[in-house]
Amino acid sequence: MAWGKVTGALGVVAVAAIGVTIYAWGAGWFWPCETLGRPFSAGACEKITTITDRSVGPFALLPSGNLLVATSGQGTEPTDPPSLLEIAPATGETLDTTVLTSLPPDARPVIMALNADASQIALSNSYERAVVFSRDGTTLATLDRWLPAYLAFDDKGYLLLDMGRNPDGLPSQDSAEAWDMANPGTQPVAITPADTTKLFRQGINAAISADGTFAQLIDHVSDSPITGLRVGKLGMENAPGTFFGVSLRAGCSHATGEVAFSPFGYQLAAEFSCPERWGQVSSALVVWDYEKNVTLLTVPTIDYFDDLVWQDTNTLLASRYNFGPKTTDLLRIAVPNAK
Repeated sequence: MAWGKVTGALGVVAVAAIGVTIYAWGAGWFWPCETLGRPFSAGACEKITTITDRSVGPFALLPSGNLLVATSGQGTEPTDPPSLLEIAPATGETLDTTVLTSLPPDARPVIMALNADASQIALSNSYERAVVFSRDGTTLATLDRWLPAYLAFDDKGYLLLDMGRNPDGLPSQDSAEAWDMANPGTQPVAITPADTTKLFRQGINAAISADGTFAQLIDHVSDSPITGLRVGKLGMENAPGTFFGVSLRAGCSHATGEVAFSPFGYQLAAEFSCPERWGQVSSALVVWDYEKNVTLLTVPTIDYFDDLVWQDTNTLLASRYNFGPKTTDLLRIAVPNAK
């Protein structure tokens, strides 16, 4: 990944190391999100529900506080199209299922965005163009854009899309465009960088916060177990910035999915993954306070974390795929304040 000409030290280093342990009695019993592990992690991780019969894609918070989860059929040749599940986070109960009949069964939702009242839902999908639906699943618009890196609605109801990255590997604020969802047949218009704050708050491998801070994945070196995010201010992409690190296990080839800035403060969350190895760390969700340079939380797992959504200042919601039973958990994770 290109990330500018770094010519100095990387500033303050905060590395959250995770010990590699093989647990008896079957892998995973004492991990922070598991029944036996929660008492030892001060109850930091709580399971909302487990989805057993669908592949889980992105999710978002509805104005009611319920979760809207994009799902698709399991396997390489699914027979039913994607659907949206409304789930009550307090009970884990599925309150409503909306089948997106206009999408083919092999469509895989990748990114989801909701407008202010959740009457419109935008989805980018693998092998399909971006589509906007009403809450009842009616197709409102199919956009001639394939796999945009970021999606968001602005306060005026325009759907914002980003179509690439700049030479530093960050979201390109100069290539964003806006679609008028009140007139979906019209052509997109260019938007200024000032309008793109919400668009880039959360993304894959890189994100930009509301206060103009960027975060992007740093490729790990050789067989080093350490990787992390470089964090700095926009307009100073070529400056060293600050390195926030995580160590999973030796010989791990790292990848990261979601990077998510909190809209409530200076918290930054990211998940890092390794190839699966039975009984050992495969993934970790890490949260930092990037103003105080403090690691707030590290949650390891033998499976994979995926989508990250901030519910409030001290609560992060995440999905986690479980390899063994091939199910997905939706988790509520308590994030402590920086001391």
